[in-house]
Amino acid sequence: MPPKTKALQKGMRIQLQGLRSTTELRAMLHEAIDNLEALGITHCRGANLYVTPCDLDGNPLSRFGSGRTKIDQLTIEGPYPSAADEHGV
Repeated sequence: MPPKTKALQKGMRIQLQGLRSTTELRAMLHEAIDNLEALGITHCRGANLYVTPCDLDGNPLSRFGSGRTKIDQLTIEGPYPSAADEHGV
């Protein structure tokens, strides 16, 4: 008999609509987190954010930086620790 597996929990979709600058996107992400906290959510496990990089006219871009590199994925392992956290302050 196969071992019992935990049922996968369905995640919560957060949709940020429209063509936005990165500054506006940052503000919208902060607003989304504020909304989660207002719902009493204090922790989250894993998050996926899919973006379509575009120019000012909304045309998709696929190569970035001075070397015009194709980048498909950015991975952030965790938040940057503050000096206070590192020293227990």
